[in-house]
Amino acid sequence: MRLALVLASIAAFSMCLGLMRWPSIHWALAEAHSDAGPDTQSSIEAIFNGLNLYLGNYIGEFLGEVALATFFLLAGFSFLDEARFPKWLGWSGVVFAVLFGVGALRNVTTAVQVIADLNNALLPLMMIALGVMLVRYAIHPDPSGDIEQRTAGDAPKAAHPKG
Repeated sequence: MRLALVLASIAAFSMCLGLMRWPSIHWALAEAHSDAGPDTQSSIEAIFNGLNLYLGNYIGEFLGEVALATFFLLAGFSFLDEARFPKWLGWSGVVFAVLFGVGALRNVTTAVQVIADLNNALLPLMMIALGVMLVRYAIHPDPSGDIEQRTAGDAPKAAHPKG
């Protein structure tokens, strides 16, 4: 799950970079474009298109979505490995991760656009289900009551080196 945390952080950072281009760099380019002559406008348009492709499509969408898909995949496998979580949550995470990863290729090929559109509907549902289940099982870690809860006082004592 440490790797999943790193991937979720990469996803959040790269998606923020992709979105932050609009109120920052692209805003400045749009203001400069409106006051520029035709030659300068074509240069500004080239810069705009290059930054849109790099920050938007490659960093924000592709890198961010692949990292997020990998997070969901690792989380799904983790939920399958933990007896306290329902199996449907784990399998939902795995299936959604595969769909989300395929949908991230929409900028490479239009053949996956239907899957990308489906992901737009599934992502909020998956996030809500994930959040509800994590809160539920954080409050009630073991609904069956089979696993004992340990406190710091219950931890095994280390043997003194001199006996």
